[in-house]
Amino acid sequence: MPTVRNHITLTSQSPNPPDQLVSPVTSIRALVVEDDELDAQIVQRALRNTEQVAYHVEHVRNLSNAYKRIFNSSFDVVLLDLGLPDGFELNGLSRLVSLLEVPVIVLTGNEGSEIAVEALACGAHDFVAKSENLSVILPRVISYTIQRHRTQAELARTEQLLSVQGEFAKLQSANIQQRLDSASLLATFASDSKQCIALIQSEGVIEWANDSFEARYSANPGELNHRSLDQILTDLQGRQWHEELQIAMDASESFELVWRSENGSGDELWNRIELVPTQQPSTTNQRFLFSLTVDVIPR
Repeated sequence: MPTVRNHITLTSQSPNPPDQLVSPVTSIRALVVEDDELDAQIVQRALRNTEQVAYHVEHVRNLSNAYKRIFNSSFDVVLLDLGLPDGFELNGLSRLVSLLEVPVIVLTGNEGSEIAVEALACGAHDFVAKSENLSVILPRVISYTIQRHRTQAELARTEQLLSVQGEFAKLQSANIQQRLDSASLLATFASDSKQCIALIQSEGVIEWANDSFEARYSANPGELNHRSLDQILTDLQGRQWHEELQIAMDASESFELVWRSENGSGDELWNRIELVPTQQPSTTNQRFLFSLTVDVIPR
């Protein structure tokens, strides 16, 4: 099932203080990505013997199945073996981390510090070597990693909320709301983005698209203007995304959708579209920021 998430809603309430950000971890859903059945059993046994936390563990043998499970279920942590047959070691780790919003802990039989540093540099949240002490070390590392990840996420959300509230207050006091609708202003921060970004009307018609959007669809500057998304994004297969997008636009709501498809070469495509209104919901002639990202995972 694709993920659909609302963006931040402005409120007058103050964010929670840091000591109230997260509650203790008492139940954990873990995905073990390990091609060796014996090693997978050792990991699962180490987690089952933990008294303070109830673990719900699933096991897959390769990255392809890991992607499918991750985007069709909810996990608190992913335990990843670097030596998967389709993982290409650190390359597989980088791809996985780039698509996830949950922490990834690397499992490996190589106990050298060099591979640990490389794994952390590629985005792993922590590193555990397979050893006789796994049943003692692994649960502690998982609990600490999840707590740290949740705290960082809440702090980031609080920081973003405060920033948005502050900027919104400035816009209201300066009466410059109309500047948010200016294509020239949008161009200053979106023209150099690698994401495909466009300013669209509530009917899905493009008013302005950045260079990445035009390049993706081989369009000359300004050629996509006044055309609808349905006419342009014909390459997005595997999901009736335009119907769900229109519902969000009709309600002037933020919207995010992620789904999996394949191209003609059999490569996996992870498609992500996002929609953010530029004005308050009650505003007439509402406009939206629309973004498109497609991650390609080769066969």
